[in-house]
Amino acid sequence: MPDTDDKKSAAPAAEAGLLVGKQMAESYERLIREYAGRVDELQKENAILRSQHEFVKMLSHQLRTPISVIKLGLETLYSVQREERKRMIAEMSQRVDNLTDIIDNFLLYTEASYGYSVDKSSSFALAELVRKEIENEKRLADEKRITSELDLDDAAMVSGDKKALAWVLKVLISNAVWYTRAGGKVSVSVKVAGDAVRCSVIDTGIGIPEVEQNKIFAPFFRATNATLGKSEGDGVSLNLARRIIETHGGRIGFTSEEWKGSTFWFELPRVK
Repeated sequence: MPDTDDKKSAAPAAEAGLLVGKQMAESYERLIREYAGRVDELQKENAILRSQHEFVKMLSHQLRTPISVIKLGLETLYSVQREERKRMIAEMSQRVDNLTDIIDNFLLYTEASYGYSVDKSSSFALAELVRKEIENEKRLADEKRITSELDLDDAAMVSGDKKALAWVLKVLISNAVWYTRAGGKVSVSVKVAGDAVRCSVIDTGIGIPEVEQNKIFAPFFRATNATLGKSEGDGVSLNLARRIIETHGGRIGFTSEEWKGSTFWFELPRVK
């Protein structure tokens, strides 16, 4: 009889032990999941902090360079001959323009980081914006003896944020002029492609190294050969351009071959 009683009392104890073990295993598994989730959050936070650090570091560098040039130019301006003075004033003016562009781009990038919405109530011809941006880049293009070729369909209508889309065109056309060597060519086309309007900016410039092309739309990235065309750059312009185009329901891309040129294009929904 005692042996039977011992077996009966041992059974519930074993079941209780299994239950406790199962609960401990579940608790342990839950803690592991929570720990893994927290590690993932910490890694994301760390990536954001690294990104912010690189942002501030690059911003400091990009602002310091043109400011140093302007300061040096002002210090020596009155001690040089008239022709040299005109050249220095023109260079400082260009540096100020670059500096303004960098600040404007960072402000736009910060604004876009908190969400960007599009009012599509207004429609307009994309060709109209292209002509204005080509005219804005005329001085630099003339200095570099760059020829421009336009193939624009004035009936190609789109809708959205006119100012933002003009900014995208400014980025693409300005880059094409800056990174095209003297005597080169920049072509811009706007055409209807089915239910879309496609804009292409083609240059005969320095191109983008193949190994870096997958990073070209990443924030804070500049190709290693970028300084051959433009000494200052913010590294956020193309990333912002992609955000703006995609928010308009479009898409953007490029093809490029180093030392032969690049074609940047985007498509937007067509307004019929």
